[in-house]
Amino acid sequence: MSTLNQIITEINIFATNHEQISEFFEGDLFEYAEGKTNKFVVLTCSITGNSVEINKLSDGGKDNFKFQIGVFDRVRDDNSNRREVLSDTNSICKDFISYFKNNPALFDYEISFGDLTDYVGRTDNYLGGWFFDVTVSTFNPLDYCAIPLTT
Repeated sequence: MSTLNQIITEINIFATNHEQISEFFEGDLFEYAEGKTNKFVVLTCSITGNSVEINKLSDGGKDNFKFQIGVFDRVRDDNSNRREVLSDTNSICKDFISYFKNNPALFDYEISFGDLTDYVGRTDNYLGGWFFDVTVSTFNPLDYCAIPLTT
């Protein structure tokens, strides 16, 4: 069983070790832009939900943690590097997908990915990149004996 903390830590590890990513930010792009200390390329990670599936035929169930991942870089005001920014950030998104889909250390995760959606717009900076949804599912034993109850 993996916790929300462990999954976000793994996302942060990917971002920190990727040679093209300068910063990891837990939150959405607009929260990041408010920080005024922006470094680019940035990988953003927003928690968008959690559902628990109960398996009636066996013990336990699944925790389904849902995230929106974004990868963004600066676009010049004259748009001269727009295509390059979109191409590079798209490649980084695919690196993320490959890392989580094929990393043997993450064998206990079931992972699904949504479509990549491009974004070009202005926050405090003119940015381009991609958003995509990720669901990370992990076994949860739903163990009554593990609940910290006072008897």
